[in-house]
Amino acid sequence: MAMELSVRLMRARHDAFVGRSRERALFRAALSDAGSPLSVIYVFGPGGIGKTALLGEFAYDCLERDIPVAYVDARHIEPSPESFLDSLRSSMRLDPRDSPIEFLSSCSNPYVLCIDTYEMMAPLDPWLLENFLPQLPEKVVTVVAGREPPSTAWRSDPGWQTLVHLLPLRNLTRRGRPQQAAPLRRWEDCRRRGRIKRPSREMPLPLRPSVCLLQAFRRCAQGASSPWPGAR
Repeated sequence: MAMELSVRLMRARHDAFVGRSRERALFRAALSDAGSPLSVIYVFGPGGIGKTALLGEFAYDCLERDIPVAYVDARHIEPSPESFLDSLRSSMRLDPRDSPIEFLSSCSNPYVLCIDTYEMMAPLDPWLLENFLPQLPEKVVTVVAGREPPSTAWRSDPGWQTLVHLLPLRNLTRRGRPQQAAPLRRWEDCRRRGRIKRPSREMPLPLRPSVCLLQAFRRCAQGASSPWPGAR
């Protein structure tokens, strides 16, 4: 069977991903431990810090383990139960009349739900917290990612306190970005390397295009017919 383009894209993004080993280890532990009380991972941090990229890595980890993933981006839906459920059905490839809750309850294997740009769903937060999420079976891990920390309702409820892991994203440290630092260390131009680091302020999103662009220049200097790997 031919590989879907979405899988190739996911693997290419995985190859370009850097850091976040602690966050990924936490997610993998939640997938592998059937008795884990962890049901929701709440990722939050400022724009550009790498939340969506991290969700992509979570999806890649699921791909490697044959665990299905449903992804909902709140930028593309209305903050209403109907719009959310319609988007979820589409991601899960369900019939418009099927119930996502009933489908997940019938699954014998783990399942992962990813809700991105969660700050756009603020009006829907009480419904998700009180109605939707409590109906999910234990084998479902939900990952929420947004710019804002969870609301008071998440943090003050004794029940959710035991089921939710808060995962604030910080700027990458020097130890947290070995995959992008490694190619730079192989280059002799240390001054160029310094110019990349200062504007990026150690944040992953601005750093990656700079490294990729310099790698393209390097290929051209070495006589490659195209600056992009795999091109002819």
